[in-house]
Amino acid sequence: MYAISLLTVTMAFLVCFFHAVFKPLFLVFTIPALLTTVYGDRKLTAITCGACILGKTVSDLFLRWDPEEVHALSNPDTLLNFALSLVLLGLFYAVCFRLIAVEQEKNEASINLERDRQRYQEEAVTDPLTRVGNRQALRMAFQRMEEDQDSRYFLAMMDLDKFKQLNDTFGHSRGDRYLRSLGNTLLAAATEQAVPFRFGGDEFCVLFRGCQREEVLIACRMIQEQFLKAEIHRLCRPVSVSIGVAEHLAEERPSRLLERADAALYQAKQEKGSIWMEP
Repeated sequence: MYAISLLTVTMAFLVCFFHAVFKPLFLVFTIPALLTTVYGDRKLTAITCGACILGKTVSDLFLRWDPEEVHALSNPDTLLNFALSLVLLGLFYAVCFRLIAVEQEKNEASINLERDRQRYQEEAVTDPLTRVGNRQALRMAFQRMEEDQDSRYFLAMMDLDKFKQLNDTFGHSRGDRYLRSLGNTLLAAATEQAVPFRFGGDEFCVLFRGCQREEVLIACRMIQEQFLKAEIHRLCRPVSVSIGVAEHLAEERPSRLLERADAALYQAKQEKGSIWMEP
């Protein structure tokens, strides 16, 4: 960018130097500055404009191609023309800087709009309390699952043991801290193959894609272990997580998969803090 810009400045200088008899040719110094506005780089434009002013000054004051040419400082008229040309160039360069500023403002506005759009999209599929996916996100994941005929899927349903008793004893604000803590644990364990969601209340689920049974079981145990290490358990009391796992069957509707995973969770809750997977 700098090489091209300075090359155009040099070309403009040579045109003005060899054809100084044509006074309006000083306008060729506007071309390099105008070209730099394409890059939207203020520093580049400033350097180019400075080089143009320097080239114009050197061409008029210090270099003489035609001995008969009237020097720019020889009389008031030539001095006025020289000063006026610099003023006009300066005004044009100011316009170039304004064009860059307007373009940058437009780009920044477009970027902000895109960020807002992405944030609204994210909020539409994110549970506000725990920051994991909400039911809408789960429905979208189920749609992708139904379209994917090549991968193996497991759904792990989980909830906090004796959560109602916890809320009744310590209040909902303390219960929300447990929910946020479990959400943080799930987010820390999330991968492209294991995506967490909040189903409702204290029920969460993780949709596994492309995993084997043993991998799913290991991931579920890791979630239980990491959750028990959370700070909330030291501040209040330890709360375990029960997990039920069901594998998605061919041509099975997501609602049926949810029912089987929920039934597996019911089996797991017979022994608090356990994992039960359909055979």
